[in-house]
Amino acid sequence: MTGASVTLEEVEAGYGSEAVLKGVSLAFPRGRVTAVIGPSGCGKTTLLRVVAGLVQPRRGRVLFDGRDYTRVPPERRNVGVVFQDLALFPHMTVYDNIAFPLRIRGYSEGEVRRRVKWALELVGLEPSLFAGRSVSSLSGGQQQRVAIARAIVYEPSVLLLDEPLSHLDLKIRQRLLEELRRIQRETGATMIYVTHDQWEAMELGDYVAIMRDGRVVQWGEPEEVYDNPVDEFVATFFGDANLLPSKLVGLGGNGLVAVVRPEDVEVARDKPGGDYIVFEATVGDKVFHGGQVKVTLRVDGVELRALMPRRKASFTAGDRVYVAISKERIRLVRRSNT
Repeated sequence: MTGASVTLEEVEAGYGSEAVLKGVSLAFPRGRVTAVIGPSGCGKTTLLRVVAGLVQPRRGRVLFDGRDYTRVPPERRNVGVVFQDLALFPHMTVYDNIAFPLRIRGYSEGEVRRRVKWALELVGLEPSLFAGRSVSSLSGGQQQRVAIARAIVYEPSVLLLDEPLSHLDLKIRQRLLEELRRIQRETGATMIYVTHDQWEAMELGDYVAIMRDGRVVQWGEPEEVYDNPVDEFVATFFGDANLLPSKLVGLGGNGLVAVVRPEDVEVARDKPGGDYIVFEATVGDKVFHGGQVKVTLRVDGVELRALMPRRKASFTAGDRVYVAISKERIRLVRRSNT
């Protein structure tokens, strides 16, 4: 399987009189995973449906490998889709669910058998154990694997996933995220993964696109977006962040806010030296996070959160401590409404 590059050029789309996508321009690199993330109602699913051909843009273009696919129907796009509700056929066996897209494309039964076996093995389901089972007899995680197998069985060049893990518990989500990453690498498909979960986006995406109100506000590699958010919305939506008045950290900046990640906040009983911005603070709450502890502090009436190793967090509520922040770890960004 070879992935296709996908490009949206100034795409506007919606339903009835409602505008959902508002001039979206975005490139999805060939053979890579792009996680599209944003709050509910921001246009993520509509963007996915435009790529799939299920929603026609009001204006703008959809390109596959540089060719205009804007008016090409879904069945001619070589795109696989995993919907949030999976859309499996409950009256069919696992085998027949996965075979369905092959049969409507006219594959021979011999080729259908070969491909279904390949797809089941790829998603980690033993064909001899699962092919003949009813879909309704499977666990949620197993049904998810069947939906993925059905989407990849005809080897699409583009694989679209719309919040496919949202109804699963944490352990199963983590396991399936690892499986999706492995499947994408083995197939080489271009994957567009829609989610509202920032941690899924960080773990799976080679790139992330952050959406708000029908627009893409930032795109890039996860680490770059995390370290250099363009505004306070991105800073707080993609990872946890302290937002501080720029004057508090001595950096000025009219209309700007200082972003500090909790892991970049150091807390100590003794005043530190070095090139730090230092405050006196009062310890508030402590929240256990396994090997780390999140400590809430009060600095000049401003709340500040620090994420630190548990062994170093030997503080109790009311303790007076010093907070140190390296100047290199502070980012000044614009407010979201400016």
